[in-house]
Parts: sequence; C-alpha cells; structure tokens
Amino acid sequence: MENKLIDRIDLNFDTIISETKLLVLKTIGETLIDRFDDATEDVAQEVYFRVYKAIKKGQFRGDSKLSTWIYQIAKNESNRINQKRIKEETKAKKYLDAGLFSEFAKDSTSSGLPSSMAFFKSSLSLRMRRFLYIFKRNPM
Repeated sequence: MENKLIDRIDLNFDTIISETKLLVLKTIGETLIDRFDDATEDVAQEVYFRVYKAIKKGQFRGDSKLSTWIYQIAKNESNRINQKRIKEETKAKKYLDAGLFSEFAKDSTSSGLPSSMAFFKSSLSLRMRRFLYIFKRNPM
C-alpha cells in the first residue's frame, strides 16, 4: 500500500512540476535579490525538494490551492537564500576590511591562496574562498 502511494505521488509530482514551474521561477525571480540570480536553479530545486518531502509526509492540508502553497514555499526559500548570501557578503566584507585578502594579487600557492594566507584553506570552505575571491575582484 505504501509503495503504491509513493508511486502515485511520483507520477503526480511530474504534473505538479510542469503546472507550477513558471509560477515558481517567476516567484524566485521577483523575490531573489538581483545579484544572487546565479542561485535561481538551486532555489527552484530546493523548492521542489521541500514540496516533495512535505507531500510525502502529508503536510499539505489543502487549506489553500496547491499553487498558493508552492508559491509561499518558493518565496520563503528565496528569502532564505537572500539572507544566507547577505550573511556571506557581510562575512567576506569583514575579512576584506581587516586586510586579510590584501595579498591576492601577489604570488600564490598551488591552491590559489597567497602563501601567507594558507591557513584559510583549512578554515574556510571552498565556496567561501571562491566567493571572497570574486567579491575582491568585483566589490558591491
């Protein structure tokens, strides 16, 4: 019985995606801050992941239309990414203001970090290092 229900959800989920993808992308486009547009695909994927998990757990109560519920998830997820990225920018700016990345233009190690900055390799994620590097090249 459980497997049949999951199979039915999987089949219906393709329909849900096809019927709501324009709404989700429009919502993400309107809510996500312009400089974070590169995260659009990640946000859309996370929206549908959350929708799938919630439907599978029976969390959609039907108090509103399914599209309204998915719209709210897309809006919330976009706002969450905005907050996360702003926090990352603030952290990056703090490092830059402290002069911790003033040596980027100088000789670097094979990892792309200046030899005097090698300690960052273990304390910052690759994503954060890339973000700081891009932020250094193109400040707001």
